[in-house]
Amino acid sequence: MKKFLIKKGSLFLLLLFALGACKSSETAPDFAQNMAGQYGLEYLNLAGTEITPQFMALVGGTAVVTVEKKADSKISLYVKSVVRGNTTEVQKEFTLSDAGSGAANVLEAGKRVGTFTNSKIDISTMHNGGVFALTAKKL
Repeated sequence: MKKFLIKKGSLFLLLLFALGACKSSETAPDFAQNMAGQYGLEYLNLAGTEITPQFMALVGGTAVVTVEKKADSKISLYVKSVVRGNTTEVQKEFTLSDAGSGAANVLEAGKRVGTFTNSKIDISTMHNGGVFALTAKKL
């Protein structure tokens, strides 16, 4: 009887260690790393001034959107536009959280202000007392 309990206990412990050693093959996505890179501007509203690729082509302007990873869940977003010789630069810091299905919530001061999904960023927040809305697709 004692031998049977020892064998059964040993088998249980072996099974427990084997299951404990197995790790999930799915790891949490690194949204900040996934978002890092250059983006093509699709829409920008900066304090009521709307900028689209069509407008930029018409006036010969340029717009660059860059995202840099700062930490596992933190990014810096840089927007630089040049329209008719006037340069506008915006830098904003955001935190990311998992929105499920491979998407990320973009948070500012703990409040959801946008999303990142399928290589596309959509953000709507405030900047210097005015609206800041951005839609950009990763290049």
